[in-house]
Amino acid sequence: MPRTPQISPRLRRTYSRLSGLELSASEGESLSLDDLGLESVDDRVGLAFGTYSREGLERALTAYGFTQRLEERVGPFDLRLSCQDPFQPRLTFWSRRYHAPVGDLSLRRATGAEVGFTHAAAEAPLLYVDSLLLQHPGRPFDWNRPPLPGQLHPGLSLSRDILELLHLMARRIGAEAVALMPATFAAACVYDPRYTFVDGAAQGRFSALRRAGRGFPRWLLAWAVELDCMRDAQGQPALFTPHADDQPPVTAAVAAPGHPGLARGAALPREAGPDARRGGPAGALPLGPDAPGPSARKGGGAARV
Repeated sequence: MPRTPQISPRLRRTYSRLSGLELSASEGESLSLDDLGLESVDDRVGLAFGTYSREGLERALTAYGFTQRLEERVGPFDLRLSCQDPFQPRLTFWSRRYHAPVGDLSLRRATGAEVGFTHAAAEAPLLYVDSLLLQHPGRPFDWNRPPLPGQLHPGLSLSRDILELLHLMARRIGAEAVALMPATFAAACVYDPRYTFVDGAAQGRFSALRRAGRGFPRWLLAWAVELDCMRDAQGQPALFTPHADDQPPVTAAVAAPGHPGLARGAALPREAGPDARRGGPAGALPLGPDAPGPSARKGGGAARV
């Protein structure tokens, strides 16, 4: 079953207060309908997803409280928006103190077919997260918190915040789901509270790995999976890969109950055979009825949170 994220009432109220004009206006630009009321979202080629200017994103992040929480951790930062293709934007949070990125997101529009949905759900519009990075360049690792696979720096403990904001962004641009592909088992564990795999067999393999490591530190289980130390019932390595060899290269999706195919959990890809040991997480996180109305690395996002 797709999982419905619980967005806080405060964020929902903030979402409702933010107008399209505030989100699309640039510095010094008039917030008039004559200047900004274009015929369709797709015509706004200078804006991310036809909706967000850099200044508009800054206004939204400040209103949601994310700017304050990030500055409490890393100090002042600059938001950089690369929008050469308006439907494949990249957001970079650049630390003035550490002269390095503390956050980096590459996003794009996709369809349900790209995450393994078929039939009616195949054409559902998605917000796809190509890559997601959250890191603290100024903090060292220590024995209490050693690095996880793929990490260069400790995380920021802001994964919940950024996933909620991506959920709201998806609603704003009219997407039915948020989709992503964690590059490592450790990253998949970060997404697990909110995402579930599109493919049931992949979800079963992932859950089995988590159960097998119950009682062990998070970092120890992550490295055991990364180094192929886990074994299945036949004594073979229990592998975690971003996707099965015969499945689409995606792992997590967020489904909106309003879409008939996604709401019923229908049209999921065929499960792999019982002897399959490979598979990528493909998860569904529904945009629930309590959410406001519509308004990583390349190829596999590695979450460092």
